[in-house]
Amino acid sequence: MLRQVRWPAAPGDDPVLALYKRVGHEPLRRLAARVLDLSGTPPSERLAAEVLGEAPARALGAYLVYTRARHVDLLDLARSDGSPGPLVESLRVAEQRTDPGLLRDVIAELGWRRVNLGLDVHPVVGVAVDGSLPFLLTPAEAVIFEGAGGRAASSNTC
Repeated sequence: MLRQVRWPAAPGDDPVLALYKRVGHEPLRRLAARVLDLSGTPPSERLAAEVLGEAPARALGAYLVYTRARHVDLLDLARSDGSPGPLVESLRVAEQRTDPGLLRDVIAELGWRRVNLGLDVHPVVGVAVDGSLPFLLTPAEAVIFEGAGGRAASSNTC
């Protein structure tokens, strides 16, 4: 039905895609995104750059492909002023602190809407004292428990 309505679009353009690109009409953009997502085809790199901006689209490109980001995901990441926002920087820091495969899995599991709220990665060590369940501590804190019968269960990043 949306494709039959005459939206303000250039001749030959998909009216739903034109509606999706109209900044300032968020409820209609979300509706258009859901219609575009029905095909199961992820948005193109060019469209991601239009919606997110060139620099954020480049920085997030590999993650968008890995998670098979949808049109609605791009709207969750889009900023009205076109700036990259804090997500790009937090991902850069996270890439330095953890395994890239683990980071991709975390993003895929959480979803773009939640990841866009912020991502903070810290190294932790699971320390069990006298057979207890492990406490998650920073590596510096874990040193304190070495003399108290603490046993490091594993070293990981959260």
